[in-house]
Amino acid sequence: MHYHEIKDYFSEQVFPAHPNEWEYEDVLRNIEKLEEAQQFTLLQAVPAVWPVSQSLCHSVLEEGVRHAGDFTSQDLAEWLRQVLFHYETGGLVSARAFMEQADPNSVSAEFKETGAMLADQLPRLTAFAKGISGFELRLQQAEQIYTDTETIYLPEKMALFSDSNLNLLFYKLLITLQCGFISLGTLGRYLFYQQQDHSGNNGQQQPDGRIFLETYADQRLALDIYQLVELGRTTMFLKQQYPGLLRRTTPLIAELLRTRPEKNGEKNILLERCLASALLAQAPAPGIGLFPATAEETPGAVATFYRLIEQTDGDYEPLCFLPFMDAFNLGEAKQVFENRVADTRKRFETSLGDLLSGCKTSPDETSAAADNSESVDSARIQLNGSTDKNSSDEHSQQLVIDNTSIQLPDTIRDLIRAIQNDLGSLPRSYVSAAFGISGGGRNSGEGEQESGCLIDDQCAHYDEWDYRRQGYRKDWCSLRERKLLGVQSDFVPLTLKKYRGQLKKIKRQFELMHTQERFARRRRSGDDIDLDALIDSLGDQCAGLPPSENLFIQLIRDQRSITTLFLVDMSNSTEGWIGTSIKEALLLLCEAIEMVGDDYGIYGFSGMRRMRSEIYSIKELKERYDDQVKSRLAAIGPKEYTRMGPPIRHMINYFRNIDTRTRLLIILSDGKPEDYDDYKHEYAIEDTRKALAEARGEGIQPYCITIDKEAHDYLEHLFGRGNYTFVPNVELLPARLTEVYRLLTR
Repeated sequence: MHYHEIKDYFSEQVFPAHPNEWEYEDVLRNIEKLEEAQQFTLLQAVPAVWPVSQSLCHSVLEEGVRHAGDFTSQDLAEWLRQVLFHYETGGLVSARAFMEQADPNSVSAEFKETGAMLADQLPRLTAFAKGISGFELRLQQAEQIYTDTETIYLPEKMALFSDSNLNLLFYKLLITLQCGFISLGTLGRYLFYQQQDHSGNNGQQQPDGRIFLETYADQRLALDIYQLVELGRTTMFLKQQYPGLLRRTTPLIAELLRTRPEKNGEKNILLERCLASALLAQAPAPGIGLFPATAEETPGAVATFYRLIEQTDGDYEPLCFLPFMDAFNLGEAKQVFENRVADTRKRFETSLGDLLSGCKTSPDETSAAADNSESVDSARIQLNGSTDKNSSDEHSQQLVIDNTSIQLPDTIRDLIRAIQNDLGSLPRSYVSAAFGISGGGRNSGEGEQESGCLIDDQCAHYDEWDYRRQGYRKDWCSLRERKLLGVQSDFVPLTLKKYRGQLKKIKRQFELMHTQERFARRRRSGDDIDLDALIDSLGDQCAGLPPSENLFIQLIRDQRSITTLFLVDMSNSTEGWIGTSIKEALLLLCEAIEMVGDDYGIYGFSGMRRMRSEIYSIKELKERYDDQVKSRLAAIGPKEYTRMGPPIRHMINYFRNIDTRTRLLIILSDGKPEDYDDYKHEYAIEDTRKALAEARGEGIQPYCITIDKEAHDYLEHLFGRGNYTFVPNVELLPARLTEVYRLLTR
């Protein structure tokens, strides 16, 4: 194909995007030099890579030209999978490094036929993990196989067997084992919070937070025994739940066991024998007893096994369980466990506190209930008429206070089940804290650190409007301002080049707005004679009336008195094209506003739940527009959720210290307000509407530019008629944003 044909073909592949020709001219010219079959083979990569990253697509075409002579369709597919995997795990830098260093044919022909790559099977294996565990689990590449109970770490490739299907099956077995560890509580409370006295009886919870394995003299031996015991308990469980999978994988395990090197010493021989029993879901060696059925029985089994090993002759060597599978990573698992327990507690206390607040008829009654220690002490979660956690009827879960029942919603029931899975039961302190929340904005437990936000003088506290009560929740939300860290990238120069023609036009329009000029007629002095005033004066003189002395026209130049704060939605829904277009629009707007000299600031907002709203400072009001600000613009990216009330009220506080004639608050968002907790639907819309009304009461003009597939009715309800703009296509955002600002400030 000739250059123009390659260019047309490339444009078809990236439609509806319209990249600048100069950006791809060199690489497309190089593709023209290839043979036609090589051209098609390489251009077939564009549809797969372009939606992921334009910069990555450019690099793939460049490196593809360099390796074109070595490519076959199969080689290209394998190479692309590895490029995309490196991009997803390490970003553009990692992907480019792989392309520069790796030979497209570095994967041997034998492996291509028999091996399995994690990157290739990731969607299928992720769905498999969800089906086995019942909840979302991430799969991630690592050198060793383990889990922190939220992510399962697996090797990059599997080539233990001579058939690719068998290697894929082994991946599934490893995932199933890790899911079993998670479901059965292997890395849960009985590992981290129970002490064992080595006599087989469970002790009390450790006051210093140590795990019970740390009470053994040889902690690595204790850890190996614990993992061996839990491995046997898990395979016994899986044998009952998934007998088909265990039947199919038993030959694989048996083959791996046959190839294990022989061990010397009675200790190691006994451990190897027990490992084989655990992997094959068989009864362990005589004298050990059966593998435990529950996590509560595991500490006793570990103590029995440990004493047996101590009494056996020989030296101990750390146990290698399976290829790539070493001992548990307790550090990561404990950190994830503690974070999950803390997060679940916060969510439960907040949700139950909101429920209790909604059940009260007046603020006085709420406070009275929260201060009544007898009510707190008598409160209990009743499950199906009882207080034990094993109730089968979830819909009968109730909160019982002084023999009065309150039906619990699904969200709270799910949180109770999660707490019971982690802690065994619902602590009474959780319910007491919820009573405290229902009576006031915060409870004593919320002064602790939560994901980097301290609930103290470093945080601003804001009321939140509850339309159901027709009143505010005092100091209900906490917000912390953060400085967004800049990044070094080519975003700014590429964007300025991409919009260079449009930017020149915008700058000319804004330059005319630098000052407002107007002619004032009938002035005593001025720049020219006012002919109308002169004629009227002569007429008055002829009529015998005193002539006017205001015979001049004066040119008056009014200085602009405008301050604008831009509030940018950085929720996770802005990922992709939307986030890129928002950054491009802000960059063009900054370039344009610099022409008129208006004061402006840019702040992003996001957060999760009411105690963790966050404002990200991108450009302070009096800060110079320099390279540091540009690097922060490039760093704008998706965070978490869209709780609009607190950041709007935070901007109102900013404006209270600003004395200008025109004060604008422009909000850029891609949808309606929403947060992880109950800040949804009508409640979220009414709180945001109330915050916007508070802004208007302070003399601030709010305006919204929303990016969505359709204009929703709630926008007019929130902002009022004429105070919002709907942008159906993100590619129109840069032009629309600058035009809106020009019209609002003319």
